[in-house]
Amino acid sequence: MVRPFREGESCVECGTTERNFHARGLCVNCYARLLRRENPEKYREIHRKHNQSEKKKNWLQEYYKTDKYNDMMKKSSKKYREANHDLVLERTHIWKENNKDKIKKYYSQEEVKLQRKKNHLRRKFGENAVIVYERDKELCRKCGGDNKVAIHHIDWNDENDSLDNLVCLCSNCHTTVHRWIPPRLRRELFDEWMKSQ
Repeated sequence: MVRPFREGESCVECGTTERNFHARGLCVNCYARLLRRENPEKYREIHRKHNQSEKKKNWLQEYYKTDKYNDMMKKSSKKYREANHDLVLERTHIWKENNKDKIKKYYSQEEVKLQRKKNHLRRKFGENAVIVYERDKELCRKCGGDNKVAIHHIDWNDENDSLDNLVCLCSNCHTTVHRWIPPRLRRELFDEWMKSQ
């Protein structure tokens, strides 16, 4: 019978008191390992019945909604992608080749380009860059153009990604800012330049 360990008791194999007591002086995990070693067929049968039970299915549905599960999946998937970078790229390429109709069905080319742009901004500057990009309607704040719109740091500090320090500029305006405004007069001249015609 599964129950918590009583005072003074602990698992005889691992010494824990945090998990529940099961039998033979063992916690639930150690007992499962013992059963797996002694009688693998019986263990597989018990494991199969447990996984198919309604209680387990309901528990899994609730667990998949938790932040703990989402954080764990993000960390493990990140580790897997880093360890198997080439394999992930190859599988992604194969999936895209085999599912071109799905990609066309769910995404138009414009949506794909926009999503790629947002992902690039998110990786480079963080979530605030995407908010600024949508706030400025994907247009240059100075001239209203849409030619290669980039994110510019108003105070020239690349580490300051706050909302009031980011602005969208097209490639021409961005080049003009970096070429003609001297570093010591950055903020003052930038504000004047933005107001000028």
